[in-house]
Amino acid sequence: MVKAENLKEKLQLIKLQKNPDLYVGSILFGLTHPEEMKIVLTFNEREREMAWKATLLLSRIATKSLLRFTENQKILTVFDEQNPLTFEEINGRLNKNGFKIHGELRRNMVATLIDFLYEVKMIQKISDENSEKFILSKSPIVDYSLSKEEEEYCHKNYGGSINFFEVTTNHASNVLKGEKQLFNFEKKHADIWEKFLESKELEFGRKFTLKAMRIKNSSDYKILDIGYARGYGLLNILELFPEINVWAIDFTDDGIFFAAGDPFIPIELRHKVYEDIFRILKPGGTLGLMSWHYPDKEQKIVKDSWMRRIIYRHNFAESVVEGWSGFHNLDETVKMFKEIGFTTEGFQSNKYYLYDGVFWRLRKPANLP
Repeated sequence: MVKAENLKEKLQLIKLQKNPDLYVGSILFGLTHPEEMKIVLTFNEREREMAWKATLLLSRIATKSLLRFTENQKILTVFDEQNPLTFEEINGRLNKNGFKIHGELRRNMVATLIDFLYEVKMIQKISDENSEKFILSKSPIVDYSLSKEEEEYCHKNYGGSINFFEVTTNHASNVLKGEKQLFNFEKKHADIWEKFLESKELEFGRKFTLKAMRIKNSSDYKILDIGYARGYGLLNILELFPEINVWAIDFTDDGIFFAAGDPFIPIELRHKVYEDIFRILKPGGTLGLMSWHYPDKEQKIVKDSWMRRIIYRHNFAESVVEGWSGFHNLDETVKMFKEIGFTTEGFQSNKYYLYDGVFWRLRKPANLP
């Protein structure tokens, strides 16, 4: 049963949405994500509309882009309609077609691409006790259509991220054929990163994470921005909390803001990095993160198919950037944070993450010395 005051909050957001998809989506979001709803309601009408349309529209652009890559590279020709193939057999056939699927990076790219093709029903999965096998779907139906107005809206508001993922997706074939990754964080690549990071949906995500941290706008409050790069996170911090004391390092405080750096932490160092972050936080301090996590096969956390598609495409495309370790399993991440000592004390829910694993806020217990 939804309480009257909560229903009023939800209707306040819903009545601002003119598009039927936005209207229905807002109802479902409000009913299933009460803590996230309270944060969303602190944004203005334009920001809310922009963020919701990003969820609805960018996933269709991502689907179209990765399907085009699949067609151009003739990926589906390695699958049969009758003979199921294991992952290793798929890699073997790709290698015969000119690819060089060796090493963890390229094998992970192929695994992500297979998960995407299964998600959009281009291939089917046959599982038994010993292995998973895949066959070609006989009549796949994939709808990713956008109206002209929707496409214009996307390129106006999310053009930086759309271009970034087009460039990286197009280069993925070269990486799969043995070439080097496309670019890194050196100055010569600053322009494409700048356009990517200034995209509106990323700005909303950074602000959402900061608001979820429950930062106190006071000169006594200190926050550390790790991996500030071009400084967009710093600008968001100062816009929302102009009185606080901000520190930044590019990769003993009240809060630490670590926007989107998690997938670039080397896997073997990940636990140690978060141990050090926990160490420098003050007791009661908060860590805020913004990062996808790899969709769970059971679909208990990331349930929406469009959301899963955009995560698969992101994980696949950004593999062409040097240092990319990939999105992690959510349950393993929660386990790591618990082992380190992070809690959810003081938050509305007892979850470490919000919005199905996109935004994270974790607290160092206040009773520690």
